[in-house]
Amino acid sequence: PLLKEVFVTHVEVSNDLHYAKVFYTVLGKEDQAEEIIKSVSRVSKKIQKDIAFRLREMRKVPLLSFHFDLSIQKGDKVLKILEDIEKEIEEKNE
Repeated sequence: PLLKEVFVTHVEVSNDLHYAKVFYTVLGKEDQAEEIIKSVSRVSKKIQKDIAFRLREMRKVPLLSFHFDLSIQKGDKVLKILEDIEKEIEEKNE
């Protein structure tokens, strides 16, 4: 159930197509991020196997590694800071 909250943000594939880094994040469940990271780690081999099965026409399916992507959370923090600054400026101008 936790993995329903996982969203792939981007994938980097090596030039030789042997490796792929899958970056993912969670939206709305940041408080459960650690648990979700563990869940992704536990099912990573199954995901690899499922993808290999679906792409069986390919000679080589990239070896996947999963990485938690903090960019959305960092972006949200920056937006919050900018909103706070804007509020302060508006309050000073009143």
